Amino acid sequence: QPADPNVKTSTLSGGNIQKILLARELTNQPDMIVAVNPTAGLDIATVDFVHREITRQADEGVGVLLVSEDLDELLVLCDRILVIFQGHIVGTFDASLDVRNSIGLAMSGIGTSHKQEKSQGESKPIMEFSECNRVSG
Repeated sequence: QPADPNVKTSTLSGGNIQKILLARELTNQPDMIVAVNPTAGLDIATVDFVHREITRQADEGVGVLLVSEDLDELLVLCDRILVIFQGHIVGTFDASLDVRNSIGLAMSGIGTSHKQEKSQGESKPIMEFSECNRVSG
C-alpha cells in the first residue's frame, strides 16, 4: 500500500490499481461479478485475498463469471469450467472432480470437436444477462 493515502491513482502500481478497482466493485454489493484474470500481477497475499473475496461473494449468492488461463485458479474458485477452443465451447467440466488432464486436452483441441458440440442439439444456457451496465475502470 502507498505511504500516502491521498496519492493519485495514476501514480500507483498496476497491482495497487487492481486492488482499488476490486474494492470499489465489491463495495457496490453486485448481483454479478465478471472477473477476467483477476489475480494477474498481484502478490501472493493479495491473490489469497481476491480468492477469499470471490468465494465469499459466490457463497452469498452473487453470480461469478471468471475468465482465466490459470487452471489452478479455476479449479480452486469454480464449480464448473467451460473450455473454449477456436471460439467454440468444447467441454464443460465439474471442477470438484479430477479433470485437470481432460481440461488440458480440451484446451489444446485434442479429443474435442465443436461439430460434436453442435450436433448435441440446443443446450440450456448456464447464464443469461439482461439490463447490464458497463462499469469501466
